[in-house]
Amino acid sequence: MLVAPLSLGQLDGAAELFTCFGWTRPLRAEVPEPLRSQLIAHVTATGTEPMRFRMRHGYGASASR
Repeated sequence: MLVAPLSLGQLDGAAELFTCFGWTRPLRAEVPEPLRSQLIAHVTATGTEPMRFRMRHGYGASASR
């Protein structure tokens, strides 16, 4: 449960963690929906192409910008 808004640095770190290729199923837990939505919005708005690629393949975002 998120209790406070995450900073840009925290969002970047979480996006990197949940999309790194070492954090793969079955080792990783599913990203909770509130955080997943926040990460998708963050990476879609400010992420690099590599971040967007990993997002689409890391936690299933349908964003293709």
